[in-house]
Amino acid sequence: MELGEYISKYRKEAEFSIDYLAEKSGIPKGTINKIISGDTKSPTLETMIALAQALGKSLDDFLDNPPINEKKSVQKSENKREIDESEGLDYQFNYLLDLLDDNNKAALILFLQKMLEQVRGYVGENIKN
Repeated sequence: MELGEYISKYRKEAEFSIDYLAEKSGIPKGTINKIISGDTKSPTLETMIALAQALGKSLDDFLDNPPINEKKSVQKSENKREIDESEGLDYQFNYLLDLLDDNNKAALILFLQKMLEQVRGYVGENIKN
């Protein structure tokens, strides 16, 4: 399924109009329409996070993820390798990275670093208590 199809599906399931989704997510209606129609194929990570949150979904809900327990071939540069179920999380992370352009990869890395800092702070506070 294409990204726009997922957004349309989840929007309809939530019984949101495009206007309401735009208001709730903070993403302009025109941008949402371009993603849904396929005119925008690679929206920014920030846009997808806002839409996912507004729809009550995770970013993973917008990906065609193969089942983890199936062996899959992944093309990475010039190298092909087999992925088995023990590599499922790594495979899914690399799959997501392959979908992003360099700017969005940098944004994702920054986002993950900030989340890691928050988790470390939370764990540190709870260990003290």
